[in-house]
Amino acid sequence: MSNPDAPGVTAANSGGQQPPKPVQIAFVLYPGFTALDIIGPFQVLAFVPGHEAMFVAAEAGPVTDDTGRCQLTASASFGQVTSPDVVVIGGTLFNEEPDQRVVQWLRQVHPTTTWTTSVCTGSIYLAAAGILDGQQATSHWAWAEELERRGASYTEQRVVERGKVITAAGVSAGIDMALTLLARMHGLQLAEGVQLAIEYDPQPPFGTGSPSKASAEIVEFVRSQLNTLAAAGHAAAMPSSRRLVTSGSPLEPEIGFSRAVRAGPYVCVSGTAPIAEGGGTAAPGDVYAQSVRCLDIAEQALHEAGAALADVVRTRVMLTDIRQWRQAARAHAERFAQVRPATTFIEVSRFVDPQWLVEFEVDAIIPD
Repeated sequence: MSNPDAPGVTAANSGGQQPPKPVQIAFVLYPGFTALDIIGPFQVLAFVPGHEAMFVAAEAGPVTDDTGRCQLTASASFGQVTSPDVVVIGGTLFNEEPDQRVVQWLRQVHPTTTWTTSVCTGSIYLAAAGILDGQQATSHWAWAEELERRGASYTEQRVVERGKVITAAGVSAGIDMALTLLARMHGLQLAEGVQLAIEYDPQPPFGTGSPSKASAEIVEFVRSQLNTLAAAGHAAAMPSSRRLVTSGSPLEPEIGFSRAVRAGPYVCVSGTAPIAEGGGTAAPGDVYAQSVRCLDIAEQALHEAGAALADVVRTRVMLTDIRQWRQAARAHAERFAQVRPATTFIEVSRFVDPQWLVEFEVDAIIPD
């Protein structure tokens, strides 16, 4: 009796059944990713029949790596990829908090993945998403303490398998991880064949490929250089890693602006009006309710840019009637009583929509 799930079976020769669904492999991109972390596993996995390998990011489009000189293009956004079979996330040279948009997406998709994998400091993203709590995992050796700080137990092993989670050590170990994954998915013969096809036969010229093999002097030298490169690389990549946040307002493309812009640690949220969730104006005639709605939208924009209310350093409150400032101030205090940013209340003659009584602007600086 034939197996309808066997490779090569088609609708024509299996009694009209559809061919097996492709295995969707999501390679995660974010500003400042390390290119080889992604490209190594991609090269191993992309050509395998039945694999649908794709680059995904918070927004579709080009994403720049941590050198500021290499771009990969995400063909789909996180919102378009909600149930991948396999996730591969690489690391970054930058010493900054994980992109919260990536962390949230990982939390959402991990429960239904068949495999969730990381390369280099991509394991810090998995840890930030709560996927490695109490588990043994690996990462780039220079970030071992950071991985442990986030709840995982670091090991210097090149590839670590724990259930459906596979983590790889720094950069080049992504190829080892992908071959290991391939063997788990399709068997040893295919994995060995792919290793031969890409002629992966490492014979490094020096025996310094891990901190346990290198001298203490080299380890400290490289650690120092990595810290220097992280700072220099961040500055070089910052213009290319400029991040735009949209709320979906039709005015954004018409005027040519973004709900928020992040450049490095700086986040600026545009003047935010009380747009109702379904369109139109929220709470006509109610300054307090409109202020709450404005701040809801601004907080979401901050969140998507990787910031939080606690990072806000300045707000501006614009009212068509300054006499109603206390209503706007009440909503402001509900969000910022403990943050205490610099703020300014301004009276304006009117807004684009005469039903809008108030707008808020918000600026934030994300701490190192």
